[in-house]
Amino acid sequence: MSLINQMLKDLEDRKESSVKGQNGIISRPNSRARSSRAPLIFLSLITIGLLITVLYLLWWQPLSEQASRSINPPAEIIPPPVAPAASTTTIASLVEEAESSTSKIATQPTAKLAASETPVVIAPRLTKQPAIQTSPLQRVSISRLSPAELNGGWQRQKLTVIGDNFKPTSQIQLCWPTECTTLKDKRIRYLSPTELQISITTGTKQERWQLTVRNPNGQASNTLSFYVKAVIATNDTTPEQPATDTTERPQGEGETISKRIIPLTAYQQAETYYLEANQSEKAHDSARAISLWERAILLAPEHHASRQKLINKLIASGRTVEAEGHITQGIKLFPNDPIYHQRLAQIHASQGDTDGAIAIAEGAIKQGISSAELYAFTATLYQRNKQFSKSIERYQRALALKPGRGIWWVGLGISFEQNSQFTEALSAYQQAQDSGSLSIKLRSYVEGQIAQNQRRIKNNPSN
Repeated sequence: MSLINQMLKDLEDRKESSVKGQNGIISRPNSRARSSRAPLIFLSLITIGLLITVLYLLWWQPLSEQASRSINPPAEIIPPPVAPAASTTTIASLVEEAESSTSKIATQPTAKLAASETPVVIAPRLTKQPAIQTSPLQRVSISRLSPAELNGGWQRQKLTVIGDNFKPTSQIQLCWPTECTTLKDKRIRYLSPTELQISITTGTKQERWQLTVRNPNGQASNTLSFYVKAVIATNDTTPEQPATDTTERPQGEGETISKRIIPLTAYQQAETYYLEANQSEKAHDSARAISLWERAILLAPEHHASRQKLINKLIASGRTVEAEGHITQGIKLFPNDPIYHQRLAQIHASQGDTDGAIAIAEGAIKQGISSAELYAFTATLYQRNKQFSKSIERYQRALALKPGRGIWWVGLGISFEQNSQFTEALSAYQQAQDSGSLSIKLRSYVEGQIAQNQRRIKNNPSN
């Protein structure tokens, strides 16, 4: 700016000198000053151009930037989400968090992230899925076989299989010491979900057979055993190989059959002792009956009928220690037979150990043994222990297998009554009454309980 001021001052001086010359003052031209005037004007023009350029840069460019910003505002960069504080994570909280983050991002403008920043990746939106309820498959099981022993022979015999969850298309797998086979279709008769009947041919050998039920869905039951008694042979002829006599004989001479005596097997001898013991029991000779049953199981420990008779007689006679020893051996030989577990629990209950008796019975049930009698016996133990809810559940399991047992309906009614479920108790007593299997004394008791519960329900309908 000082240069411009200097130039303006020179111009004023010159003007002033020219005015003085017009007023009589003589001005003499200076040749040197005239020669230097052109470069000075050129320099002034350059200076003015530079000044205008500087002003443009300092003033016009900010204005253009502001205008461009007003037209195209810069995009806001979405900051990456901050991780929340640690908290209990649930499916519902995850769904709500995903929904809120998605809605916020949808309302913001599209952002161009800087190269140094990490782009935000948004997880796909979660949707609440309804819980799928699945019901557990009912387990197929065998509780007992009837009869537990078959006489050997070449004619078809019927064997009844009792258990739970049988199907019309169930198959039976039979195994004996040499091989196994699968029965199906006409060889199996479906009677109910708890009963199948099969038709089999056993042969004449004394053997232990095993039976398993298989359902169409691939489930297999527990395996129970039954015994085939040997047939006493009286000659060399067997059904597989009929005897033929090739000896030449004189014409008219009668044919002879060669016979030989085959000694009884241990199992056959045990069967003989068993039958004799039964006769002694009928004659009220308990001592001899016990002795014969003991000899039978000593010869053949697997003789199931002798062992059961012996255990029952020992318990009735108060000889529980001896009975418990035979029961323990029976459980080892027949682990899936409920009668031995029930008898062992019965001994503990008779000695006042109700909790121990319940533990034995429940252990057998957890092992997979399904028996209506075992369920009902366990229900009575719970009832004695004043655990009425558990008693109700076990009675219901027993009656599901054998609904015609009136005395079990009475027990169920008592447990309902003690549990203050009078409507259910009334229904149970009515079922007992309709069963037609109660004694005169029980019928009288049930009639009284029906009337009493009807009065309770009438006076207090909420029950």
